[in-house]
Amino acid sequence: MILSWLTTVTSSSIMTFTLRPRLMRKLLVGSNPTLADVEKRRTTQMESSVWLDRLQLLNVITSVLAMIAGASIMYGGLF
Repeated sequence: MILSWLTTVTSSSIMTFTLRPRLMRKLLVGSNPTLADVEKRRTTQMESSVWLDRLQLLNVITSVLAMIAGASIMYGGLF
């Protein structure tokens, strides 16, 4: 159960401090970006979005497992 919660906290931290800033990054108005810059930013955002989806799924799975483990400990087993 503790491992599940640790996994959830770790992946949430990665989402908050690494992936979301990549998704929220905007081009500066005065930067006059080239098409290559725009494409690079779009590619980075798409990759970050895919990893964000994976980590959110991992969070759901580990949270459910932690709840099941907690309930089984509280009630003396699953069956």
